[in-house]
Amino acid sequence: MKIKFERSGGFAGITNSCVVNSEQLSSDEQKHLQEFLRDVENKKTENPSLNSGRNDCFQYKILVEDGKKFAITTDELAMDPNLRSLIDFLETRL
Repeated sequence: MKIKFERSGGFAGITNSCVVNSEQLSSDEQKHLQEFLRDVENKKTENPSLNSGRNDCFQYKILVEDGKKFAITTDELAMDPNLRSLIDFLETRL
């Protein structure tokens, strides 16, 4: 499975991105990643709406490719806790 992750915006407007290949993760990291993705899919948070009320918010784009594809676009004000766990995990790879 490959996950393309991008964080943009914030006060400085900087964009950071990475690609996470699950085959290169430890077995514990793979397990956590699968749990985060399952929680996101089960809660149907695939496309939380963006809250454009603050210009200094981070925006996040996630594309998951694992036989099927799904994309998530959100910002830090619109996401739920399940999505926050996934983003926290991915931010450690930036």
